[in-house]
Amino acid sequence: MLFGEVWERKDFSKRDRSLITVAALIAMNRPDQLRFHLNYAVQNGVKKEELIEIITHLAFYSVATRYERHHDRERSFFVKPERAA
Repeated sequence: MLFGEVWERKDFSKRDRSLITVAALIAMNRPDQLRFHLNYAVQNGVKKEELIEIITHLAFYSVATRYERHHDRERSFFVKPERAA
């Protein structure tokens, strides 16, 4: 029902729904669901830079420790580790 009925409604694009969902999951401190929805947001056309901006922006509206947890946990999503030569 959720992905079929709700995500297919016409009032918001899938990209907009992804932005809303990512913001809500950050605010609710749902890191396990967030990991999936970060990838899904990129598939729906959200740029990684926009996701970084959402996380940064919400840092000022949520508890700092919550932001730090998300920032550290999701850093691997945005930064690829360097390979040893």
